[in-house]
Amino acid sequence: MIDEKKLIEEMAKEKYTLFESDSHCGCTDYKSIDAVDYESIMEVIGKQPKIGEWIPCSERLPEPGHRYLVSVVWEDEGAKTYSVYDAVYGSDAKWHSHNYECMIYCKIVAWQPLPEPYIETVGRQKHE
Repeated sequence: MIDEKKLIEEMAKEKYTLFESDSHCGCTDYKSIDAVDYESIMEVIGKQPKIGEWIPCSERLPEPGHRYLVSVVWEDEGAKTYSVYDAVYGSDAKWHSHNYECMIYCKIVAWQPLPEPYIETVGRQKHE
């Protein structure tokens, strides 16, 4: 699943002009004003973080100074245990727990951005 808001922001940065229009059914549509080729669109989409998709640490590491979900492997006498935690990737290029202790006793194998917090909605209005 692609984060639609991030995709639209990135398209705007890339100078692809998008606008919102209401059709006769009251639906919202996004249409491109400029002619954009398929390869350019797919390149922009491919750069976007996918919601709920694990990114292996061997592939790339996240931006330092933010919290992420991490997939962890604990090894003890040959037995492996898998867990999920939230952690901070520090400017020191190390993973830290929520209280900023260095996570050195486990192997962090993958990460993903934290999801947006849940906000209760009534109909289409946000309730905060």
